[in-house]
Amino acid sequence: MDSAADSGAGVRHGSCPPRPHVIVLSFALCLAEVGVPVDGYPSAAERLQLVAINRVRADPNNPAKGTAHECSEVKEPRPPVVLDHDLAQAARFHCTHLSMNGGGLSHQTFCTLRDDLESTGCDGAAACSCVADTECWNCDTLGGCGSGPSDRAAIFGFPGGVAEVGAAGYSTGWDAVGGWTTENPCESATLAHRDTLTNDHNVVGVGEASGGSCWGIYHFAEFASLDAIEVPAIPAAAVRGGFGTAELYANWYHAGGDPATIEAVVDGACMPMEIDLGQPGNATFMATLAAVADGCHEFYVLAEDVDGNRVTYPEVGALTFGTGCAAEYLAERIEPDCEPATDDGPADDGPAGDGSGDGPGEDAGDAASVGDGTDGGASTASDGGSGGSGSDDASAGGDDDGGCACRADRPRRGAVSLGVLFGLISLCARRSRSRRER
Repeated sequence: MDSAADSGAGVRHGSCPPRPHVIVLSFALCLAEVGVPVDGYPSAAERLQLVAINRVRADPNNPAKGTAHECSEVKEPRPPVVLDHDLAQAARFHCTHLSMNGGGLSHQTFCTLRDDLESTGCDGAAACSCVADTECWNCDTLGGCGSGPSDRAAIFGFPGGVAEVGAAGYSTGWDAVGGWTTENPCESATLAHRDTLTNDHNVVGVGEASGGSCWGIYHFAEFASLDAIEVPAIPAAAVRGGFGTAELYANWYHAGGDPATIEAVVDGACMPMEIDLGQPGNATFMATLAAVADGCHEFYVLAEDVDGNRVTYPEVGALTFGTGCAAEYLAERIEPDCEPATDDGPADDGPAGDGSGDGPGEDAGDAASVGDGTDGGASTASDGGSGGSGSDDASAGGDDDGGCACRADRPRRGAVSLGVLFGLISLCARRSRSRRER
């Protein structure tokens, strides 16, 4: 497990950076709540990877659900990891950097990175990201020569070391997570990708980018620990699949147990979600979205915890999936058909619930994985496999030849009253602040 000290005071909730104490900005800043993208982080694809990771952590010994192989070492269930904005920036940048410039699957970059990447807004091109005369681009696995995972995290503002897993060639983050958790399990007693995903971390950054001449698509996840992290009741939700039939998954975490009710709300229509896997209070729920038509659709998750509190993901607005979507997030959402419409005034539903894959097998095709840190090695499997896992600042539980691997109740659409504005401001004030795997 890798840990890092939290540089901020109080509770750090999800991806929200510390908030300035400027009341005129309170309304806009408060919208950056659980599930609401911050500067485009996470994307819809990255959100699916996050859901898959928490799904594994809730029930890591379930071969039937793709969270383990029959040969896998038994792991203890863990609470969900919470998305951290700085780590998300670092993870996506690494994926983009490899894809844009022709890099293989590696924990180290293929040049020494400049330390001003965040402030300059570099898109990942070598010309704006690399220190002069340090480049070594190639398509080799573990062929990098530059900055490691914790170096990249520090560049984007994360205050400590990280444990990293990476993958290349998997079509989705869900599939990459499956590869990390089920890789070559009969050939090694301990596999470091699986160790990292199920270690005692509490924050994560996930990244995805596609393109380039080496692998075509990359997935990376940066795990770490911070003090005073609050796990939301619904830490993540995402749609998996496409037209015809899709599935909506939502992670749930609550000291009181499973929700009294939990619904997938798609274009305003509610459908009950059923338990997919997990244990009471730490589980993943799923709804099948049958006969999904072409076009853009909006969705969110609506639940009631055992104390009668209304919980939604995202906490405000809605997410989208499908084709022709102008944005992946909508600030307003359609009223659900499973509860009566409310007045436009401040909602009085009580506080939000305080939450105290299908990986490829040996026939995965041309894919493999590599471990955390610089001590990993690539596997010799012909169709796919794993390399060592670790981290450059702390142990990730890997071996040398193992795998690699403020809440606000929304008004009805189109209406934001002054009462809601003051309610949001008040509530904000109460909150602080791969297929080749590596």
